[in-house]
Amino acid sequence: LPEMKKADLDKMRRTREKVCGEIVSSERAYVNSLSNLQTHFLQPLREKKSVIKTEDHAKIFNNIEEILQFHMQLLVELQNSKQNIHKPFKKTGLLLKMYTSYVNGYNKAIGAIHENEKNSRFQRFLDNALINSGTGLGLMAYLIMPVQRIPRYALLLKEVIKNTDPTHVAELNSLRHSLQNIEGIATRINERKRKVDNQLSVLAIQSKLGKSLANQGFELYHPGRWFVHEGRCNEFKLNSKHVKERYLVIFSDMVLWATYPQYKYKGCRALAESKITRVKISDPRSSGREIEGFQLKYGPDDRDPTVFFCDTANEADGYVMRLLEARSK
Repeated sequence: LPEMKKADLDKMRRTREKVCGEIVSSERAYVNSLSNLQTHFLQPLREKKSVIKTEDHAKIFNNIEEILQFHMQLLVELQNSKQNIHKPFKKTGLLLKMYTSYVNGYNKAIGAIHENEKNSRFQRFLDNALINSGTGLGLMAYLIMPVQRIPRYALLLKEVIKNTDPTHVAELNSLRHSLQNIEGIATRINERKRKVDNQLSVLAIQSKLGKSLANQGFELYHPGRWFVHEGRCNEFKLNSKHVKERYLVIFSDMVLWATYPQYKYKGCRALAESKITRVKISDPRSSGREIEGFQLKYGPDDRDPTVFFCDTANEADGYVMRLLEARSK
């Protein structure tokens, strides 16, 4: 081999060894985390049957024990594989089955945790488990780990392939096949994660509005409701001429507004029953000046429709576009 090529291959080999070492070390950390989840959350909560319902326990932890058993075995194989890292990753079919089941049930886990937010026994259990685990990680931090793990495999395998001797054809083909399968799983997981992240945004907004929303008997979180956009604008009632700064949130089925910066719920409108109109009106605060905004008219009998105005025409256009798109979907 030419001297330069030998130098290049030596560099590739060193990089490959480093990446393979990272796969093993990150797998060990992952197994330890899942073991902590099992030891400090899953098992004690299963034994304390009075804390949450059995069906909620099943929703929250799903098939996490099956995943842990798989990765404990995978870790052993990775540690014994030395540089033949492609061999343990031939089991991507099992990964697909387990992780598809996990991510498909992840939103149910979020829902079960949310439904138990006012369960004082459950909250005390979570506080104690956080302390006893000694990691500083709460239940949600552990439950998201399987969602994050598969995309990590894809990144690391790409680096292994990139730094594998091109003459090792069989090994490269095996690695590429595993990578293709893992990327397919990662795509499904990322799509599901986007949905879960969206539901977490809804829960965060519900928490932000706090008692002002609860006092209305209004449950913002619903599996079929999606967060679209949040921002600030000004509410203007045509009859009273009062102008108030508002925190405004668009969801897939409704628009909601609250005071700003107190975040106290003030009102909402179902998009399906609202007429949404782009408007330009005289500024009640400054004569001779026009302001850009949009109007929400709730049914044909609404004689005092709500107008929201924005700082710029582009901002108003953006709100109208999002409202109309949300309603159409």
